[in-house]
Amino acid sequence: MTYHPHIMDEVQQIQESEYIFPYHHLVTLSPFSEYRHLFWGYKYAAYVEKVLETLQTYSFASIVDVGCGDGKITADIAKRFPGTRVVGLDYSERALAFARAFSPSVEFKTSTPETFEAFVCVEVLEHIPPAEMESFLAGVCANLKQGAIGVFTTPCDTSPLVPKHYQHFSKEKIYAILGARFEIERFEYISAETFGARVLQRFFANRFFILNYAPLVAWLHRFYKRRYLNTHRELAGQVFVVVRKK
Repeated sequence: MTYHPHIMDEVQQIQESEYIFPYHHLVTLSPFSEYRHLFWGYKYAAYVEKVLETLQTYSFASIVDVGCGDGKITADIAKRFPGTRVVGLDYSERALAFARAFSPSVEFKTSTPETFEAFVCVEVLEHIPPAEMESFLAGVCANLKQGAIGVFTTPCDTSPLVPKHYQHFSKEKIYAILGARFEIERFEYISAETFGARVLQRFFANRFFILNYAPLVAWLHRFYKRRYLNTHRELAGQVFVVVRKK
């Protein structure tokens, strides 16, 4: 990855300012649990688990986590795929300091000359300035071998834009920005934003009670994944894309 902004703008500074605590590490994927109750934790665990389950259907000897942030997903990949070379890349030294502290056996860098057989790019595209998207994707591809498999997740354009994001993505926009460099093998809408999903969210995080009974928490999370993880465009919070480098 070769995307290194020399001066962060206001949007990028918002994300950088959040790296005062390694908040992703508060979530355990399987079985789902949280060290602190978070309004987003159940959703995060569900789509990251979907990424890992998808990767398990492919064979690869090396993988890079592009835009790894505090390294939580990179660490989960290393646990799920022992013996695989795993590297996390990010331009934020503040984020990488957390990543290295939590996963000292995993390699984290701001850049690398290596090429990899697989990659993930989870909730990253929305943080890239539109004018720099081409150079970012060119940098991603520079670190990939021919035919490398990869997974992108990013917010759907039906989800309201937040201050730390430049844009959200429709299916048409995803195909437009990725199509020149990648064959798109799967495109899915995920993370349903419905009344039922919001009600379920209140069981995981609310100001009235804390749900600590682990079997019930795990059951509710499995129910969420069955009922609300896969959805259609009108209800989607995110898009999930499996690609292969051309």
